[in-house]
Amino acid sequence: MNESRLSDPGLAFEQNGEMDEAIVEYQKALRIKPDYALAHNNLGYVLLKKGEVEEAIVQFEEVVRLKPNDITAQIYLEKVRAVARHGTQPYPIGFTLDTAEPGVEKCLG
Repeated sequence: MNESRLSDPGLAFEQNGEMDEAIVEYQKALRIKPDYALAHNNLGYVLLKKGEVEEAIVQFEEVVRLKPNDITAQIYLEKVRAVARHGTQPYPIGFTLDTAEPGVEKCLG
């Protein structure tokens, strides 16, 4: 299976607002390819949207572990850690965590 297709089902559920189903699909993708950084990123994003900040951090830490030279991934992780420190659910004002941000897809894809 093409790596990029592994995340397609999760992304489809996420775009339809079906976060629990998206989580299941991203977890399936990671069982097939545990080192797939984009699936970890997407899973972390959905978990964060659901307010599961600590679980999201685990996923974003894995992205940084898999892509240690990826500055965008490191910044992403620090943004999420800031959410956890400040107890803001799910995002503080002015905070965006979007895979459509310039460079995120390129760096994490």
